[in-house]
Parts: sequence; C-alpha cells; structure tokens
Amino acid sequence: MVSAALSDALTDPTHLIQQLYSQWKQSSAPDRSPFPDLVARHFAGLFQTPETLSQIPALNVKQPLERHAPRSLVAFDAMVQDTSYSPEVYLSEIREQSGGWGLAESNEDALPPDELTKYDNLDERTVIWAVSIPGESDWVQHPDQAVNRTDAIQHPSLLSKRYQHKFPLPDTPHVGAKVKIYTDLSDQPFSPTDLVTFVGFLTNEMYDLTDEPIADGALCPTLHVVFWKKYSPHYPISQPPLSDPAASVEELIQWVADAALGGDKDAAEWVLLICISPLISRDLPIILPSLSLTGFPASPDRLHDPPSLGAVLAALFPMCSSLPLSLELLNERSFCPESKNEDLHSGALQLPHDNILVVSELTIQEGTLREKGLRNIESLQTVLQTQTLNYIFPFSAYPFPTRLRVIVLTESKRTAIVKCNIVFPLRPINPQKLYLSSELILPDAAILQRFRQLLIREQRTGVNFLSEAMSQHVENDFVRDRQAGIKVSQDDLALRITIARYAEFAMGRSQVNVEIWERTKALDQRRQARLIDGK
Repeated sequence: MVSAALSDALTDPTHLIQQLYSQWKQSSAPDRSPFPDLVARHFAGLFQTPETLSQIPALNVKQPLERHAPRSLVAFDAMVQDTSYSPEVYLSEIREQSGGWGLAESNEDALPPDELTKYDNLDERTVIWAVSIPGESDWVQHPDQAVNRTDAIQHPSLLSKRYQHKFPLPDTPHVGAKVKIYTDLSDQPFSPTDLVTFVGFLTNEMYDLTDEPIADGALCPTLHVVFWKKYSPHYPISQPPLSDPAASVEELIQWVADAALGGDKDAAEWVLLICISPLISRDLPIILPSLSLTGFPASPDRLHDPPSLGAVLAALFPMCSSLPLSLELLNERSFCPESKNEDLHSGALQLPHDNILVVSELTIQEGTLREKGLRNIESLQTVLQTQTLNYIFPFSAYPFPTRLRVIVLTESKRTAIVKCNIVFPLRPINPQKLYLSSELILPDAAILQRFRQLLIREQRTGVNFLSEAMSQHVENDFVRDRQAGIKVSQDDLALRITIARYAEFAMGRSQVNVEIWERTKALDQRRQARLIDGK
C-alpha cells in the first residue's frame, strides 16, 4: 500500500518542493540546513527502500524522454560520463517560492526584471552528463521485454546524433541526460564511470553544454536531481542458497561450452573464472587477469555473424560489452575519452567497473593501421596491463582507474593485436556453435536463474583465502614439482593461486582447499600442454 506522503511525492512533486520551501523559510533555527539538503533528506526518506524506489517511473531506453510528462519525477540508473562542466548559476527563489529544480527556468518569461536582479537569490548547482549504463544486460534493465531498434526509431532522443558521441558503444540506443545537482558535492564528488541512481524532475532543455551553434530541435533530457544514491542493481534473482553449488558449476560450464565455445569445457571454465574474478586487491600476485582464446576459427560470414560468447555472457552477467575490432574502428574511433571544445567525447573503453569486455580480432581484415589505430591499440593494452585509461584533454592526459574483465578472441596462435596474461588455445568439437547466426537458445528460466544466482553474489575482497596449512601445501607442491623437473615458474604459481581464489568463490567455499587447488593446477597444466602442442 502506497502512503499518502509517497503518493503526493509521485503525483505532484513540484507542490511538495514548494511546501518544503515554505516550511524552511519559516524556520528561524540558526543552524538550519541549506534547502537542497532538506529536499534531499525528505525525498530520500520517502524512497529509502527498494520497494518504494521502484514506485518511481524509470528513465531508460524503454521509457525515454518521450514517454514521460514534463517535470515528472523519474529514477535514472546511469553511468557518470562527464564531470568537467562548470557549475551553473540559478535563481534559488522567485516570488517567495523556490526557484530550484528547473522552476525558475520554467517561469523565466513571466518574471519581472527586478526578480532577475536579486543577486542574493543566486546559487550554484553542479552539472554533469550521465548515460544509460553501457553494456547493461537486457534482463537486468527490462526483465519483461527486450529492447530493439524499433523502439529507438520511435523515440528519437535515444539515438540523437547531437550527443551520440557521449556514449562509448556506437549506434546503441541509450538515454543521455544533463544532470543538475543542487546539494554540495565537495565532500563526495563524482568520477567518470561511477554508477549512480539519480531521482529528480525530468525536463527537456537545450543542449547547450558547448560553444557550438544550437541547431533547431537540439534538445536533450535534463534531470533536476532531488536526491541520488549509489547504484544498487535490482537483479530478479531468488534468494535461497544453492543446495549444491559444485553441481551447478559443472552444469554451467557445460552450457557455456556448448552454447558459445564449440563444446570446449576447459575454455568455458577459463572464461567463467575470468568473469567472476573478484574486485581488485593490490596485495594479490596479479590484479585482474585477461584471457586470450587463440585459434578461434573464423566465421564464413565474419562481418555479420557475431561470436556467440558475447550473447552467452550477457545472458549470465549484469554487464557485458562487445568490441569487434576492425581497421575502420581502430583508425576512426577513439578508445580513450577525449575533450573537444570543452565537451568530453566518450571512448570505446569508457565502461563501468566490472564490465565484461569481449574483444574480437576476428573481424580485422587486411589494410593500413594509421596513427590513431596504433594509439587505440596502445590504450587497450594499457587497460589490460595496468587497469588504467587515459582521459585526454588539451595539452595533457590523466589516467583514471578502470576495472574491466577482458576476453580476446583471435584466429592466431598468439594474440595478434594485444597481449593478454593468460593465453588459452581453443579446441572446439563443434565449430558451428561458435557464432550466433540466429537467436540464442537459453536454458529454462529456472536453470538460468540458478546460473545467475551462482555467479552474481557479493564479491569478497579479503585475501585470507589460504589457511596456514593450505599455504604450506601449495608451497610444498611447488617445491616437489621443481624437484621433479617440471617446468613451473613463480609466475605460474602466482597465476594458479589467483585462479584458485576465483574457483573457491565459484564453488561457494570460504577458503581454498586441496580439492580446489588440485583442480586449478590440473586446469592450468592442460592449458600449458595445449600451448606446447600448438607451437
């Protein structure tokens, strides 16, 4: 049941703002909070639970600007794309009422000149640009229906060329919006690629963030924020714990192998281990592995049939993006965000943390790689090696941390374009299943739900995953192998420890045990055997 206060906030939020302003004005407390803070606390208190927050209409590709009435209260799950804009000055009060949250602009033509010159009523608001979460899977955004190009054509704001450059994935329907924030952000500023839920008034304003001439109809969604919170995904996943995680893991590996990797179970296991890699811990031997699947057979129609792997991972994980490399893409599109005329253009690698990125070298054909293409390859290699991405500004470039789980598909025996720290030669039994020539056939809903529940859990960052006894076991095992003349390096050991950490997480254990260690060791030994066979 929706409370009266909640109903009022949803049906007439502008009236609620004015009510709060009247009460605030009448307050004589010497330590009263700034009015934007009062608004933020009030609205956040009304919508503090996931159930109440879900009552707010969403701003997304299924419900874009055109689907909402002017000044509707909406919730926008978004990635912060650009924080470089200067603050805006606005009239905080008009005629003894609040002028914030777009109210002064909507009444500007009717205001007498003396209202516009009351400098004591001027205040500042922060302006950023935010976009739909790149790579967010349809089952997270829209559990009941998929998004298609027809939706985008019917709603021009989704593909407006005016601000298409601010989204990392080209020709992808998305929502882009100016976001105006009234509370003080000095203690908690936003950074690019932050994921945030913004709640506020939706308006349609001029796209005037640059000095370029304003074209006819150059309008864009604008969100006047009443409160915001860190994005918390609302996965439609059942909560009861799995009775037998190990059995579910085996079933999942088999499905991924059959649906995307031609039946190669070892390849499927490596892919899943990379995808569930925990949050970066700097004290682990390596930060975040990248995987190259080499010897990936080319499709007869390589330009049109995408690899099935991207669709399979998108069905399992909340965020997955594909980057099919081509000479045209490398030579013409920037992989790094770049500021042009004080407007930050997105790059193909400006993606949220923990996004899975499937890079395909299978679409590259013969031709000339120009200087820009070489810089893009260098940027991708830097992400793989250091998990940082340069943001390019006039006369300078600044590295920003990123956290991408990268899988590279290539025909060559070794990665041709970029170097990954794990190389695994693919051995498909059924090559016809490597490419998506038609719609992906998913498992039954209950099975798919179980797979997602297995994969999507709160990731642990602690390093206490090896008991003292298990650490001694691993050390003794390493010494025995070296004494037996088995070629195993310190790097091999570091990789196995890290992969065992991921396997322990997958199996639902709290620490690595002997069984998990032996399984990890055998998996890596089979990988090394394939590398030797392929030379």
